[in-house]
Amino acid sequence: AKGIKETYFTMQKVLTQIKRQKKYHYLNECNSQSLQMALRQLVSAYDNFFSKRARYPKFKSKKNAKQSFAIPQNIEIKTETQTIALPKFKEGIKAKLHRNLPKDSVIKQAFISCIADQYFCSLSYETKEPIPKPTIIKKAVGLDMGLRTLIVTSDKIEYPHIRFYQKLEKKLIKAQRRLSKKI
Repeated sequence: AKGIKETYFTMQKVLTQIKRQKKYHYLNECNSQSLQMALRQLVSAYDNFFSKRARYPKFKSKKNAKQSFAIPQNIEIKTETQTIALPKFKEGIKAKLHRNLPKDSVIKQAFISCIADQYFCSLSYETKEPIPKPTIIKKAVGLDMGLRTLIVTSDKIEYPHIRFYQKLEKKLIKAQRRLSKKI
């Protein structure tokens, strides 16, 4: 129907009807919350398009080089076995854990992506650690770049040009060549 805007809730109802059909039985194999997240992303993509904030959404296919999906909850990291437990994979998937999460952190979401036949999992987590306040710098230094000296600071510290050193280095190399021929 022309002019009817599909909302997330109407699309979610259609999704449940589609999942009941034999043709789309494979949709029952994946996490239902991941499908709902994909619907949310689709609705926000269309909203951005119709409100002129973005271009028309690009639809992904199985043949795409980069595929990804989100898992909104029930994610557990088992550091002793080096596995990540996801819905539908309760026994865990082997993973290379690059860093440990803070002690009091709660995993909010996991994003699984496949890039060049390698799978990556990036986690969003919430922690109770306070955000460190930036340190207040009480002293500032001004820098002046010149022709005679490379840098002069406001504390009157001078840093000479490197070119004088390079000239002397070339002279040293020539002198060493002459000396080696004489010996």
